[in-house]
Amino acid sequence: TVARLRSAADRLGYRPNLAARALRAGATRTVWLLTGSFNAVNERLLVRSAAQSLEAGGYDLLLAEFRDDAGYERLLGRLDQGLADAALVIAGGESHPESPTLRALIARRYPLVFLDRGPGWEGVPTVSTDNVGATRELVRRLATSGIRRLVFVEWGSNDVSSLRASTAVAEARKLGLQAALSRSLPTAWLANGQGPLGVVASSQGDIHDWCTENATALRGIEMRFAVFDDWTGEPYPSPVVFVAIQDFAGMAERAARRLLAQTAEGQPWSDESEHLPLLRIDEIRARL
Repeated sequence: TVARLRSAADRLGYRPNLAARALRAGATRTVWLLTGSFNAVNERLLVRSAAQSLEAGGYDLLLAEFRDDAGYERLLGRLDQGLADAALVIAGGESHPESPTLRALIARRYPLVFLDRGPGWEGVPTVSTDNVGATRELVRRLATSGIRRLVFVEWGSNDVSSLRASTAVAEARKLGLQAALSRSLPTAWLANGQGPLGVVASSQGDIHDWCTENATALRGIEMRFAVFDDWTGEPYPSPVVFVAIQDFAGMAERAARRLLAQTAEGQPWSDESEHLPLLRIDEIRARL
């Protein structure tokens, strides 16, 4: 009878209703990945690695993009209504929005992990980089290259950027360097200082924007740059750039494994945050 039923189903092109099956089984076998953008290479690395790890565990990864706080809250509401078994979240670039739905999901131990950075609340599972150790190493590399002063360029406003900024200033002062944040930097500080200037930021774009805005004050000042993730093209006007390469594929793989463990029966929910070491620090020197 079973063989005849399957033969008839194949002949008629029948496919089971997965929504009905999920309702009966109490599981969709899907994980959502929520993000505000798929434009950056790093985000694509996260998606690819997470999809591979989840597929090996019998889950499909579905991508959901939110464009504003309202869209973010709406998608979290879909999770709260059972449209997925678990979720990975890549936070937006700026401060994380307050979300009553996210707090409700965390309170009921919904399997969820933030990638790269979380909302900054206690008890939110996050897999990210060891930003303190990475920033300290960048500052030490700049100090070895001969800088006497350091500026951390803050263009965004989120927990990771703030942590990197405070760490960079503290490490520079520990090494006997003058140090300041770009937002509270008097123009005269640039012009009156002595020796090469180290400039640290989360991205190449932040450094370019800051140098353009302060082009007059920076004229004639020798600089060294340090950034996270990537630097394209020549390091001009710096003779060298130190680039901290984060392990985005490792973050996604680790987060996916945690979700697979949390969705398995009898596995405890964990709010632990993990901080992966850098893959490496690249040194890009001027060729032209």
